[in-house]
Amino acid sequence: MTKPLSLSLMLVTATTLTVLAQNTVRSDHIPVINIIKSPIVTKDLYRDRMKAGDEDLRTADMAVLSALRFFKRTQNADGSWGAVEERHLATPLVFMSFLRRGETSASAEFGVTVTRTRTWLLKATPTELADRIATVIALSDYCDLSYPNADIEMKADEVKKMTILLDQMATNEVNESNAWVDFAVFNTFSGDHSKPTWMRCSKQVKRKYVDTTVNLSPSIVSEYLTGYLVARASFMHGVEVWHKFNIMSLPKLLKQQESSGAFPTKTDQTRYVVTALATLRLEIYHQYAAPVPKIKGEVYRSKASIETGKE
Repeated sequence: MTKPLSLSLMLVTATTLTVLAQNTVRSDHIPVINIIKSPIVTKDLYRDRMKAGDEDLRTADMAVLSALRFFKRTQNADGSWGAVEERHLATPLVFMSFLRRGETSASAEFGVTVTRTRTWLLKATPTELADRIATVIALSDYCDLSYPNADIEMKADEVKKMTILLDQMATNEVNESNAWVDFAVFNTFSGDHSKPTWMRCSKQVKRKYVDTTVNLSPSIVSEYLTGYLVARASFMHGVEVWHKFNIMSLPKLLKQQESSGAFPTKTDQTRYVVTALATLRLEIYHQYAAPVPKIKGEVYRSKASIETGKE
């Protein structure tokens, strides 16, 4: 039996999106979200629901799968992604995209990809703040997923690497207005690590992104990063804010995905970074939550019906 894990990202199922897709939903009709901590358990549950014909769930999950398959096809021989100037940021973000769908070294389709990525990250020497932050969070996610409730000796390599990178990120290097610092704020560490003070979440950071305007057609890294941060902040803030954000932004994000599985960007050198950020944002929607039951007397329309105009 799979044990519960402690990954921090709380995600809403596509069944929940059936509710979110309406133009008017009373907040008292949306029940409290029931968190499922293990993405492995979650994935098994959703596989059964997809067999039952949940098209909303299929749409969200297939968008994520399409991105993961794009990553698998285009991984560098050494286990990284992108050109030299991109790989120290792209690789940990892509790694997180696999992990947050529950993919591990034991996964049938992506296991080899995950294993090669871990090996590369443990040897990597990122120098930029964003690269170091992403690497620390990715390795923390890997620990949570691969070594649940394990002795620290089993994850000694990951813990050593995280410690080195955190030591390198001295407080005088950190600018609190840096969006990558906020990215760190919205993610937790595995149980063996405590966050430095500058990485701890605050109400001010959450409030800042709830009030931030999102570009509905992002094309550069900063716009994709802002979209992810606003999605996280909106979900954490409560159902009304989360509902309004999704009504406005989710259908457009899904439409942006290219046939290859990648997301559009102005420069090819950032394609892996923006696709990973979009995938991480999509993973907020389709995992970790129990389905929302239909409310008697109310009409629900799926995302597909809104996009096509058909009920």
